[in-house]
Amino acid sequence: LPYLEQEINRSISPFGEILDSASVKLAELRSRFKDTQNQLYSRLESIMRSPRGRRAIQEPLIAERAGRYVIPLKIDYRGLIKGIVHDVSNTGATIFVEPWATVDLGNELRELSIEEKREVERILLSLSSRVAANEESISRNVSLLAQLDLALAKAKYADKMNAVEPLIEMPDKLNDSKSKPALLRLVR
Repeated sequence: LPYLEQEINRSISPFGEILDSASVKLAELRSRFKDTQNQLYSRLESIMRSPRGRRAIQEPLIAERAGRYVIPLKIDYRGLIKGIVHDVSNTGATIFVEPWATVDLGNELRELSIEEKREVERILLSLSSRVAANEESISRNVSLLAQLDLALAKAKYADKMNAVEPLIEMPDKLNDSKSKPALLRLVR
């Protein structure tokens, strides 16, 4: 089933990840996600570099909380940058805020992520259906491959052991047609 093999190889990496090449829509969604994520990072970095941001941020880093991109603010300066609080540090000295200026981009990222997940599920369902439709051929091929594998394993083992096929000869007196067949008895 080379066409099915090509379709699977085009869609799934050797590590089990769904590749962008699995569908045009998936490639487009992932590209849009990266672009939107870059826009969001730029906006958050801009907020952190602003005079208010430099004063209010605990550390100049972008964090993720509950799937949303946030910046850590000193608790005493939480009013300087308005937004949604998604988490508070264990010490209580830091709050993680998603600024109002980035909420729309965060929402767009979330929507793109959901669309990507749906497209991946659609791709996997399609591939699974194609495999199921060819179940008989695939099962037969697996059985044949198992037989070939066994034959090759026996051959490799025989070669490693310098084994030869035994030649069993019957004594002349047993060769006439009225005699009982000879028995080969293997004793352990």
